[in-house]
Amino acid sequence: MTRMQQYATELGLVGTTFTAPDGLASEEHYTTVEDMILIARRAIQSDCIMRYAGLAEDDVTYASGHINHWKNTNLLLQPESIYYRSCVKGLKTGSLTGNYCVIALMEQGEQSYLIGVFGAQNKTVRYDDATPIIDYLLALHPGEGAAS
Repeated sequence: MTRMQQYATELGLVGTTFTAPDGLASEEHYTTVEDMILIARRAIQSDCIMRYAGLAEDDVTYASGHINHWKNTNLLLQPESIYYRSCVKGLKTGSLTGNYCVIALMEQGEQSYLIGVFGAQNKTVRYDDATPIIDYLLALHPGEGAAS
């Protein structure tokens, strides 16, 4: 955890304290919206993170041969969802004691946008709040990646 905290400092995070690698709640484990965006900016630079953060679903095969089917909780990536937007390339959903969030990477032409919704009251409100922002940005650049 010491190294994780040092890395947070290297990234410029000033409102974050890590106490557990899984990110589960504890009074001493916290972050800010600003720091989450800094983390997201760093995450999108990783091909490995983006490969998995952008998948709608996948089959994971373990060394034992057991296969698990995994489905991303990000409804912006799910083609059957009313929230699906083909211009969204991933990133992160989260929830903590009744607060739900989503950070979405949207690519529109030559532009990339990080859209964050934090503190939503339930799982769908985060998408109800994110999709109008995405649709507004799509309208600024018609024909470069339509909402579905």
